Amino acid sequence: MALPPPGASFETPGSILVLPELLSQKPFRFPPTRPVLYKMLSELIRSHPEWLPRVQNLSFHFQHEHAIALQTPYSSNHIFLGPNLTERSINGDAAFYRFRPSLCFEKEGYCKAATTGILVEYAMPNMVAIREARVLPPQVIDAILYVPPLIYDLFPKRSGRDPAMPITTWRPYTLTGRHGRNRRSKLLKRFKKHNISTQNLLGLEDGTLELQEVLRHTAIMLNVHQTEEFHTIEELRILPAILCGVVVISEVVPYMSDIPWRSFVVWTTMEKFPETVKEVQANFDAVWDSKFGTRSKLPAVLAAMWRKALGDLEKLLSRKLKGVLAS
Repeated sequence: MALPPPGASFETPGSILVLPELLSQKPFRFPPTRPVLYKMLSELIRSHPEWLPRVQNLSFHFQHEHAIALQTPYSSNHIFLGPNLTERSINGDAAFYRFRPSLCFEKEGYCKAATTGILVEYAMPNMVAIREARVLPPQVIDAILYVPPLIYDLFPKRSGRDPAMPITTWRPYTLTGRHGRNRRSKLLKRFKKHNISTQNLLGLEDGTLELQEVLRHTAIMLNVHQTEEFHTIEELRILPAILCGVVVISEVVPYMSDIPWRSFVVWTTMEKFPETVKEVQANFDAVWDSKFGTRSKLPAVLAAMWRKALGDLEKLLSRKLKGVLAS
């Protein structure tokens, strides 16, 4: 299947119906990659109907933690494995990032689950760090699948969006705390000094139709890391917003060059954040057109991401289902 031309609509996987057999057995819940996986499975089972009974016996484990972290005095209770990663701190010092498997793999028992199931990863930088660290068993790495949160159809319409009121979707507990965990609240105070108004949306669950409706009328979303040590890209927040036509201004992240959709984000630093917001607000129409206009390559990028994820899942299922059949 050929990629759609620049500017074409992207309606996959949004238009794919989930098979009733999957709906009845696996309820939709956090994280948002879960319904995307079910759409992928449904698409493949339609081509391989004999897979359905065996797929229903497979276990799927969703990893949604930061696997890339800095080793600081405040992260001493976390486990770090392997040598330093190649990426250095976005904070401007010379510190290297480390691979953090705690919560992600050890506490949840995912390493054991990988022998019979599939581990679903939400962020491409985590995938890169996992492979680079080389500390997980090969059978675990081979069982990890990157599923991008392509939960909505692309909505490239600019009308009805007000750049004067950027939004955030930060839960209250992420705005307080010690050890650098109040960096978001500090940034909000800086916004006030620069006469930048923001609205923090609460009560809207990730991946819902309610959030989609709000995002389709939102001009600008702001994304800042919660802490000074965990800097994996917040893909579950950012990519769905991009699908809804929102201009996302985000703090820079490690492994940025490995993010397929990096060109459709306005990247900045904590120091320059207020300045960047003002620049985007002043030139909103031009910025929006550069990301979502008729010459945008975003539909082609999304289509390529979808096809690669689908192909990777097909290969992984072919291997896993042989094991299920043998057992």
